[in-house]
Amino acid sequence: MGDDEFFSNSRTLLTLDELVVFSRALFNIASALYWRDDQTKIQEGGVPGLNLRWVGVQDKIMKCLQAIHAWSKSTHIITVAQ
Repeated sequence: MGDDEFFSNSRTLLTLDELVVFSRALFNIASALYWRDDQTKIQEGGVPGLNLRWVGVQDKIMKCLQAIHAWSKSTHIITVAQ
């Protein structure tokens, strides 16, 4: 997908259902990274193919989840855990 297609008037926003699925997946990934038995590998290990450590991935996921939560609170959307 090129920049023109991405920034055009086509549908680029997630629906509420898609956002719920996306945030649950991110939460599951962050939880798995946090609750790993061997935290030293998370602290020191790098993500294959990326110039990023796993702890950096965990931090970025948490910031994304916090932004989603802040957005949902500002738009008065109430999320219900299933």
